[in-house]
Amino acid sequence: MEAIQSLSIDDQLGLLWVLYQNMRGLVTPLAPGATVQFLIERGIKTQIITT
Repeated sequence: MEAIQSLSIDDQLGLLWVLYQNMRGLVTPLAPGATVQFLIERGIKTQIITT
């Protein structure tokens, strides 16, 4: 971490950009298909709580 922090801001941004490009679709907010499952579970919990 110290090595990254010792870089200039421009170099840190450049490193972040290269990492982002190399990772392509590996990092997502939620795993593919998890959104639907999350919404279903959330709906069931909400329904149980409100009844």
